[in-house]
Amino acid sequence: MTITRSLRGRLVAVASVATVLLTATPPAQAFTTYTPTGGPAVNLVGTGISLTDIPNGQTITCASFTMAGGVSSPGLSRAYPTPAVNLPTLASAGCTNTFWGPVTFALAPTWRLAMTGDPSGGLWPARLSQVKISGNVAGCAIEVTGVVDGTFAVGSQRFTPVAGPSGLGVTAAVGGAPCVAIDVVVGDPVAVGGYWTNTAMPPLALANP
Repeated sequence: MTITRSLRGRLVAVASVATVLLTATPPAQAFTTYTPTGGPAVNLVGTGISLTDIPNGQTITCASFTMAGGVSSPGLSRAYPTPAVNLPTLASAGCTNTFWGPVTFALAPTWRLAMTGDPSGGLWPARLSQVKISGNVAGCAIEVTGVVDGTFAVGSQRFTPVAGPSGLGVTAAVGGAPCVAIDVVVGDPVAVGGYWTNTAMPPLALANP
């Protein structure tokens, strides 16, 4: 059975409502500020990084995806969601789609990593912001921008994006017929798969306040 874009959109909407209902009562937040220390170097190495256009169900996977930079003003307390880490050095390689073939991305610096709330069970709510990814996909020039919401685990030094809509979306799709052929439309929400691990030493540390 072929699922149309319209039906896929309704299914995504139903799933999103269900997620909101299940998470409608967040844990109480005791703090409004946090302090990053460690580093100061940060080197986030991606594992299994992928971008999925949710309405058309197509996924681009990348063999390599790294983000490097440093802690911003380590030891200085800041309000949520002021960034903890600046990531000006970005690189991806080996990105491809089963049907579209190889895809080369241009990653516009500087991305930033911030904590957005108090930790729970060792996980800090976190966000990559100022994300901008451009590329040519089968003759269609696309641009994906926004944020990537997720969690940061201090113990494993791992940033893991949320499942489903990440906060990224398609903001440009230029090329006419090729864009129609691959069914990429401005406004499509984008999911991010995989995770990034900080390999720099000393590791990034976080504390309240």
